[in-house]
Amino acid sequence: MKKCNVISVLLLFLAGSLSAQQITPFVIASAGDFYSSQNFSVSWTLGELATETIGTEVILTQGFQQPSYSTGTYVPPVSSDQFRLRVYPVPAYNSLTVQVKGNETTDLYLDMYDALGRKLISAKIEAGTPEYEMDLSGIHPGMYFLKVTTAAGESIKTYQIPKALK
Repeated sequence: MKKCNVISVLLLFLAGSLSAQQITPFVIASAGDFYSSQNFSVSWTLGELATETIGTEVILTQGFQQPSYSTGTYVPPVSSDQFRLRVYPVPAYNSLTVQVKGNETTDLYLDMYDALGRKLISAKIEAGTPEYEMDLSGIHPGMYFLKVTTAAGESIKTYQIPKALK
């Protein structure tokens, strides 16, 4: 019995000292480019065959899009024949504000959908109401779609709204 205990302790000690094999990413791409302007930036690679990760404290994975800790999406104001809409802040946190001009005689409907097309939130903006604040505290961070329609069912605009943790 004592021999089994010694072997068990020895095996636990050896298992704790072993480490798993690590595969380091490395990128070889046939093409790629980066463009930046005042409102956005775009980068891409084509034909990534292999990757490499460099660094210990600051990690750089070559060829893959690096995470950004302060993200945002620019959504310009929309002008239609009748309505001018502005949705902010983007990304949204606990609430989303919709400003409307041109709805003096028409009610507007707001529907928030998730990526699977499920309707999560519905709201109505009464005619003449210049601003509506939508409560987003009940939904998880992620990408959502806000569809604005008239009372007659005509689609005005669909916005892509990222919800982030604050």
